[in-house]
Amino acid sequence: MNIRYAVLLGAILCCLTTACQTNTASSAKTDAAGPVKPLSKSQAGVVKVQHILIGFQGSVPRKDIKRTMAESEALAKELLAKAKEGADFGAMVSAHTDDSAPGIYVMSDNGVDALLYPDGEVFKRSDMAKSFGDVAFQLNVGEIGMADYNVLNSPFGWHIIKRLE
Repeated sequence: MNIRYAVLLGAILCCLTTACQTNTASSAKTDAAGPVKPLSKSQAGVVKVQHILIGFQGSVPRKDIKRTMAESEALAKELLAKAKEGADFGAMVSAHTDDSAPGIYVMSDNGVDALLYPDGEVFKRSDMAKSFGDVAFQLNVGEIGMADYNVLNSPFGWHIIKRLE
């Protein structure tokens, strides 16, 4: 009895994997950081974002950032304006982020079981900086916003966030 269920489950997973690969292959997007793999399916409560982290001296562990807090804030506001004017966001990430490029994260909202999502690593909203999640889940696809530095809710600096999906 257990073997039949295992075989059936394997067949279902094979069909789902093939269907997902077929549906996503033709809709791949690219930017300066390379291909942006689309989510294989839409799921309520899951977003895919790309971000630029602008930190300052001492704000990002294991990063030797020389900017002062005031310089970082000015840079973040400048980059936000450029991004909203249509600058290549992927290129901006590569050139300016104090995180790892390409800075793309898939996040599940509170109460959404990220383990059921088939696209690899999904971060829980509660495991991210609060302001980062708050901004990411307020944006529509293609919109850009910013989580301002706040010692409690965004302790690493300013996050310029673009919602990809």
